[in-house]
Amino acid sequence: MGPMWIADVGFGSHGLLFPHLLEDGHETEHFGWKYSSKRFNSLWVIQLWEKREWNFLYSFSLEPQRSIDYKMASYYVSTHPDFPFTRSLIVQSLSPGQRKILRNKKFSLLSPHFTHSERSKSPMNS
Repeated sequence: MGPMWIADVGFGSHGLLFPHLLEDGHETEHFGWKYSSKRFNSLWVIQLWEKREWNFLYSFSLEPQRSIDYKMASYYVSTHPDFPFTRSLIVQSLSPGQRKILRNKKFSLLSPHFTHSERSKSPMNS
């Protein structure tokens, strides 16, 4: 079996921008953002270098998953009233050196060094 890679197709915000080699301790840089994969027993953790330390983004195992596992999770995040995606407008644009994020009326501009600016838009006709 050759090397394994992970691609993040929907984590958003600070998630991977390109495929990442799934190897214990592997570090990579995407447009200035640094990522690492660490193995803890049967779990893999994807980390982001932020504020001078590694921070966990998410974890997963390599256990086989069935179609129903994905269907249930997808249904939950797209329909449950307590999940943020059903109550919020979330738009993100990525480019080398910056991430633009709009969450409802709050706009954030992030850099790889985690300097950011935020501003809220006033409702129209207020």
